Amino acid sequence: MTTNGLEVALRYQIAPEWTGFLNYTYTDARILNGPEAGLQLGLIPYSVAQAGVGYENGGWQLNLIALYSSGSRRALFQNPNIGNTDFSPAWASVDIRARVPLTENVALTAFLENLADVQYERANRIFAPGLTYRVGLQSSF
Repeated sequence: MTTNGLEVALRYQIAPEWTGFLNYTYTDARILNGPEAGLQLGLIPYSVAQAGVGYENGGWQLNLIALYSSGSRRALFQNPNIGNTDFSPAWASVDIRARVPLTENVALTAFLENLADVQYERANRIFAPGLTYRVGLQSSF
């Protein structure tokens, strides 16, 4: 196998409370020998990107995050009559993360994933549900 790639990360302080960020990874992981020679290694997407903007002040946090994946080659199992070059489709998602301080050491956290409420295939026929939310508590001592 041979692997080549590029990774770029940028974080920019827009204002004292506001931050913007961008991450991009390109991976070319080719199999060199055997029946899959020349194919991308399974489950490894060529392109993955993440961009967003965040606000933080007095313990309060709010982040808006956009995600993109170019899809990856399905390789763990195959349906009959489908070759080993079958790729899962590209997908994009927009998420929100929040942190609200309740006391000096305890905060409420919330995460809303896939705001567009669109089901997509994350990898190899494993589907992400529509809108998903998580709520929790965070403590520090």
